[in-house]
Amino acid sequence: MQFNFQKDLLPHLLGIVLFYLIVVLYFSPMIFDGKIIFQGDILQWEGSAKAVLDHRENTGEQLLWTNSMFGGMPAYFISLEFPGDITNAVISVLTLGLPHPINGLFFGMLGMYILLLSFGVRPVFAIGGAIAFSFNTYNLLSLEAGHNAKIWQYA
Repeated sequence: MQFNFQKDLLPHLLGIVLFYLIVVLYFSPMIFDGKIIFQGDILQWEGSAKAVLDHRENTGEQLLWTNSMFGGMPAYFISLEFPGDITNAVISVLTLGLPHPINGLFFGMLGMYILLLSFGVRPVFAIGGAIAFSFNTYNLLSLEAGHNAKIWQYA
């Protein structure tokens, strides 16, 4: 079996480049102009996690309890970071450096593309299916609402 670049690898590379370009062009104000997506749930989270985030920034220690919500609750429900956690670095590599939260849409396209290929779908149809999966209305509404974990869960 001989390797044919044009047949064996080129469609997949073009698909990944197309996924990247679609996300970059669709969210160009965020990438090129520094604009942000107003996400209501993220804004509420920032308010509830303020005490935890301020303590971490000022002391470098992880706060394990906060009195800022519900008269007191464990802080790991709000914001918890572990030293030596490489998850964000791995995500940055897998999503080719796209910023959060739009990197989840790219990763969703990539994951659906691989899944469709594993089902035996031809690459051109797998590319279309991956784009349709990631840019469906539910994902875009979830992105606007700030349900970033939900998008990553689907991805």
